[in-house]
Amino acid sequence: MHAEKNSHRNRRGQPWTPAEVKRLGQTPDSILARRFGRTLREIVAERETRGIGQPTGPRLWTAREIKMLGRYNDHELARRFRRLVSDVRSQRIALQIPSPLPRQIRLWTRAEEKLLGTAPDSAIARKLRRTEDAIADRRRTYGIPKCGNERVRYTPEQDRLLGTMTDEELAHRLSRTPQAIQFRRTFLGIPKFNSVHRNWTRAEDLLLGKIPDEKLAQRLHRTPSSITTRRLRLGIANFRPKRKLTPQSRDLKGRPWTKQELALLGRLPDVEVAQRIHRTLLAVQSYRRKRDIPSCSSKCRPWLLSEDALLGKLPDKVIAERVGRTAEAVRRRRMLLGLRDPSIRAPWSKANDNLLGTGTDKAIARQIGCCSETVAKRRRALRIPAFGDSLVARLQKTKDR
Repeated sequence: MHAEKNSHRNRRGQPWTPAEVKRLGQTPDSILARRFGRTLREIVAERETRGIGQPTGPRLWTAREIKMLGRYNDHELARRFRRLVSDVRSQRIALQIPSPLPRQIRLWTRAEEKLLGTAPDSAIARKLRRTEDAIADRRRTYGIPKCGNERVRYTPEQDRLLGTMTDEELAHRLSRTPQAIQFRRTFLGIPKFNSVHRNWTRAEDLLLGKIPDEKLAQRLHRTPSSITTRRLRLGIANFRPKRKLTPQSRDLKGRPWTKQELALLGRLPDVEVAQRIHRTLLAVQSYRRKRDIPSCSSKCRPWLLSEDALLGKLPDKVIAERVGRTAEAVRRRRMLLGLRDPSIRAPWSKANDNLLGTGTDKAIARQIGCCSETVAKRRRALRIPAFGDSLVARLQKTKDR
């Protein structure tokens, strides 16, 4: 079995395949001999017979090689010099020697563009000495139909639609190509439609929260995510359809709360309180939050109205210490309501700057109503020494005097 495997690998004297010939000169001869199962002499003889040179390692350029640069193309010189094509091209460009076959790119003139569509593409290609594909591509770019088709001009109503929707949607509506719509819009100086960066109007802001975000996005030609982001930034609640009141709910709607019912709020879970006093769970939760009564024992403590009133007026760390929450929870609640952090956004007044350095950072932070890190950062930005350092400097000045 081992002998059969070795005989299968041995290809000495067998005809060369196109895959083997393609690797000649690209890989060292010793590696090809081991990979193809041939002898090294057989590899070298076949390569030299076909006139394929073996690339050599890095070496200096001779005067004869430099003199031939530019006379033949880079591939021919790479074969003769037994170098890589990239090395030949880099050396020619470094010596500023032009290629023997420069690539000429002819720019389109206005007179040539006016001929598009006036005759068949083949006739225009012969007249302008260009390829027929180049004529067809240029004609499609400007939305010009072939010769024999009547060119449909843009009406004032169609021009008003430019920029109000994407080029693909308008092209489908007007039975034109997107390239033609883009060229017409650019020619008239109309910006591209972009619902993300479009400014919000007062009429659009008034519709937020009155209908679902998905339906409002379709009406305003915006994305649902942009509608949600704008609504949260303005502090507008999500749309909730009005529920139909049953006869039992109508009776409980205007019933006043008794002292016995109020005594149960916060002592028992809201579900149990709703079952005992025969009210809905939503009514119990809303009335408990309205009176700032914390929940009984819940992993996720809801926010009270008194806690929401502190957001945006004091730094997040100060509010977290007061209400017994984490600073991250306070930051998320503030961002959900669309409020800003006063310790970061609010500018420093001149009176607050004059207080820096007159006392400790904690005392000034307590007086201003922010955290001590914010005071220290502002003091270092103004190059004002700390309270202890400034006192030592004053005593040193008095001793020197």
